[in-house]
Amino acid sequence: MPFDDATNDGYISFKIKTKATLTMGDSFSNTAKIYFDYNHPIVTNTFTTTVKNVLATSEVSKGNDMVTIYPNPVQNILNIQSKNTVIKAEIYDANGRMIISASVTGSSINVSELTKGNYIIKLFTKDKTVTHKFIKI
Repeated sequence: MPFDDATNDGYISFKIKTKATLTMGDSFSNTAKIYFDYNHPIVTNTFTTTVKNVLATSEVSKGNDMVTIYPNPVQNILNIQSKNTVIKAEIYDANGRMIISASVTGSSINVSELTKGNYIIKLFTKDKTVTHKFIKI
């Protein structure tokens, strides 16, 4: 809840540790009880969070010109173009779970078994790790 000096005396922030069982569209609610000394708690409004799938293909990290991926969005085969040999790939879903970890023997990865959505791919060369986002359609 953002701070509003005209009507509030403070603010509350919180973090949510996601669970592996969360899926897109799940919602959960929470409230906070604030205690000062021995007074009755101040109860905040209920805040509802909904897990959404955000579509974006912007790069996750700088220096990705060393390795490029295409097409993006992809249906079946994700091609890799690199100045150095890519030796390993890891693909993570939107919840940060590793879905695929595999040695790379060519210049492409078959992603046909992935469900539609946003993914992050980490590509490992001998000297560097490069991270890209991609969309599976």
